[in-house]
Amino acid sequence: MKPSGAFRVLRATAAAVGAVTAAAVLPAANAAPVTGSPAGTAATGNTANTTNTANTAAAQPGGPLLTAKFLVDGTSRIARLGSDLVLRQGTFDAGLYQGDGTTIRIEGDLSLPATPGYFLAFRFMPVTSRVALPQDGKATGTADISGGLLTPKIDVTVRVYLELSEVAEDGQPIAVGPGCRTRSPLVIPMRGQTALTPGAKSTLESTFDIPPFTGCGVGEDLDPLMTGLISGPGNTMKTTLTTVGIG
Repeated sequence: MKPSGAFRVLRATAAAVGAVTAAAVLPAANAAPVTGSPAGTAATGNTANTTNTANTAAAQPGGPLLTAKFLVDGTSRIARLGSDLVLRQGTFDAGLYQGDGTTIRIEGDLSLPATPGYFLAFRFMPVTSRVALPQDGKATGTADISGGLLTPKIDVTVRVYLELSEVAEDGQPIAVGPGCRTRSPLVIPMRGQTALTPGAKSTLESTFDIPPFTGCGVGEDLDPLMTGLISGPGNTMKTTLTTVGIG
């Protein structure tokens, strides 16, 4: 299908922006993780005496002191688009492992279903897409359990790719192909107070960069278009973790 005149203008403008963005953001993607905002609030749960940590570790050598399963809800603000992406509910399975004193180690697996996205490119052109955030390796970090094993203050980094498919401009498909995604993972810090009692909700806020895109386009290179539209710094994520259970 022949691109519309509006799409040709969109592509030319976004490509120019994308060239600048790729030069600015790509080096940062290989640097240290960006700094996230501290958490907002967490529901209060029952505390546990941290002396139980040593007993649990002795009972399960090498295994987690505690495992926890969460439901994950989140809303991300994409700075370049000035639009929100409301994520479909997913899950986070975490293990808390023995560390140094009251600082313990966390590893976890994040699973998020693909989410439909809608935004106005340059605030006038409606664009829809399907957004997936596959995890790149385990989420890792630490937790301060000085206030109790069931109320850890966490500092965890999650790495996910941003993948696009089923992109359309004003209802007309844009052939981005099956491999359109960011060149490197988004590095999202999750920091703040959490509560592990079943039913408790913990809210965390993060700031992150979106790297340039690669693999976009069938028959033509659409990487500059997607990079110009979406990539850049100053994106935010508000995540709510609802504790399902611990073991």
